[in-house]
Amino acid sequence: MKRSMQLILVLAAVGWCGAALAAHNIATPYYAPRLPVVVDGDLGEWENDYWIELDTVLSGNPEDVTSARYAVRWDDGANLLYVAVEVVDTDHRFGTPGTWAAFDALEISLDAADHGTAFGPRMGYGQHIIIDGGGLWISTGSKLLIAADLVAQWAAGPIGQTLTYEVAIVPYAFYAGWGAVDTDGRVDSDDSVEVALDNWTWMGLDVVVGSRARRSFGQLANNAVADKAARGDTLQTWLLVWATRDGACPGDASGDGVVDNNDLLILKSNFGLTEGAEWWRGDFDGDGDVDLDDYVLFHQGKAPPRPKPFIPTVRPKPPVLPEPEPDFSRSTFPDHGMDDTDRSTIGADRGVDAERSDVGGRGFDVERGF
Repeated sequence: MKRSMQLILVLAAVGWCGAALAAHNIATPYYAPRLPVVVDGDLGEWENDYWIELDTVLSGNPEDVTSARYAVRWDDGANLLYVAVEVVDTDHRFGTPGTWAAFDALEISLDAADHGTAFGPRMGYGQHIIIDGGGLWISTGSKLLIAADLVAQWAAGPIGQTLTYEVAIVPYAFYAGWGAVDTDGRVDSDDSVEVALDNWTWMGLDVVVGSRARRSFGQLANNAVADKAARGDTLQTWLLVWATRDGACPGDASGDGVVDNNDLLILKSNFGLTEGAEWWRGDFDGDGDVDLDDYVLFHQGKAPPRPKPFIPTVRPKPPVLPEPEPDFSRSTFPDHGMDDTDRSTIGADRGVDAERSDVGGRGFDVERGF
């Protein structure tokens, strides 16, 4: 499928667009454009997307991989995330599910609700998806069978030396498909809860390519942060955006890579323009004039701050009842055998005789005792 308009998908800090960095910080987001995908294994429709290079060795020695890269899209209509991966691999080896390090495979880790926490043993708060390079099976590191309610569609397999993967994933804030329980109270539900994809949705998503050669096994990623199969805070940050054109942030009229007040001044000075309206004059939607639609795109280009990390709901503990007061009704002093009735005379105000008291038939003096 070809597209008439090139699309935005760039490495950026919040509100910035720019070129990919060699040493990438996973907290610096990539932008994913809103575009539907026909999942058939043919990556021709991804030709003009911004591809993320998988050029960092995460483990081992992936010696037979010449190059690897991936791209991400999303569609709010179908509420799906799309991932395309292309791996040039000179030694194809395919295996059976659950046999780690024995075959070529793709691993996708997803924290769609940006929880930034442990996925859990049943992959509730985040999911780890493994796809065989031969397109034979799809599973997880926990050997849990993946159904269509999590991966709606997928296609994979070799084309010459190239392995291609195309996946449509349902984004879950919490996935109960493998029996997970919302123990942290993050969604207040033990049923599956989807994230409603929209402009400026933050999430964690990372891709790892595993490659088996005759003498070695190794993994490639975009960054060297480990433990991607188990924790959301180890994943690359992604920000979902509406697409405009290739290489430009929505609203960046000046072309300096940041959407700010300078771009707003350009938009205001050309507002209402119909003759000669172009991107650099504020025509961000390319419809030939500068109007309210372009003003909306300008504001979409100013990314909101990333939400603060989720603080789990503290589920109330059973109330702690106070211990009952001791019952002294029949208490005795060990040395004198006095019951509570006898004790009641100690310290009693006897007026002029207060310094001398009678306790249990014995005389008591405040100076000398019994």
